[in-house]
Amino acid sequence: MITQLQHDLTQKPDLLEIKTQGNTHRLDLSWIQSVQEREDVSFAIGLTRSLNTEAQVFKTEQAAKNNFKDHLYSEIIPTQPGDPLLRKHLASIDAEHVAISYALAQKLNAKIGDPLFFRLARTSNGIKKFVYIQSTIDYILEPKDYPRPATFVPMGFLLGIEYFIDGIHDDFIVVDPVPTQHQFANVRIYANNMSDVLQLSEWLEQQNINTHSQQSAIQSMLTINQVLSLIFTVIAGTALVGGCISLTGSFLANIDRKRQLISTLRLLGFNKKNIVSYITIQVFFITTFSFILALVFYFLGSSIFNTALGTHNQTAAFSTYLNYQQLGLAFAITSLLSFIVALIGAIQSMRIEPAESLREL
Repeated sequence: MITQLQHDLTQKPDLLEIKTQGNTHRLDLSWIQSVQEREDVSFAIGLTRSLNTEAQVFKTEQAAKNNFKDHLYSEIIPTQPGDPLLRKHLASIDAEHVAISYALAQKLNAKIGDPLFFRLARTSNGIKKFVYIQSTIDYILEPKDYPRPATFVPMGFLLGIEYFIDGIHDDFIVVDPVPTQHQFANVRIYANNMSDVLQLSEWLEQQNINTHSQQSAIQSMLTINQVLSLIFTVIAGTALVGGCISLTGSFLANIDRKRQLISTLRLLGFNKKNIVSYITIQVFFITTFSFILALVFYFLGSSIFNTALGTHNQTAAFSTYLNYQQLGLAFAITSLLSFIVALIGAIQSMRIEPAESLREL
């Protein structure tokens, strides 16, 4: 259950994001690529400006060309395969297919498959020039993933917008590939797991890049995880030792109760090998039946836990789970223990004198 809860938390992009602060960074493409290749980084992409570029967006072409009053601004954010915010829905994100935030979809009253029009404007020598770009909405982010109106586009698309606005290009042209000399103002970076967030933040600080992350929440979560893991380990270990002692005592008591039966079998001509086989087979069947009965109680308890905890928003569809390998290992350990106990009982039974046992009748 704890592992499942921790796994669910790692699926929240904001928990693994390390936000870089400041606007004096000059990060080139090779530095961004070196960050992407780090083992503790799951995703990293350069940000062209300290404040995201904005563009006017419209749902229809007619509104883009005629409506100059009720325009809506959207942040333009670069993305690429592996972006945690898009949750792997990036197969068709290109210059003609974009993803938008839930906030923008609400303001535009748009849905997946609707067109999205950009209107870019710049003034050169007193002359205002407009460029219109048409794309299609391919994906809408979850509301909690990005709270502001935003459009997620490939890096070349974003640079094409900025190059036109800055007057570098006379028209909108997708910049592909990204120039190696391009300087990025910041970086959007996500760690692989919660432990990597702390390590990665320290590394960025060493690079003179100020960062902000949810380190306090992560530290608390890791501490709670360690404490709860220790508690459940102690409980499981105590139950395991108690179960072994109980199982051993039960089998030995069972053999002791059968002293007269064993004596009778020996008087009837059963040798030591037959007696040992009899005890071992009996213990095996008792162990198997007990294990099956324990499984029934386990699945009953698991169902109660999953019903009670699985409906909570902070947990996944299941809370307790044992796979086939774990069940097989449990049965093997139980069978091995019962076999050892059976051998001990068989050795004791060999010391029984048939005549002495029968005199007790």
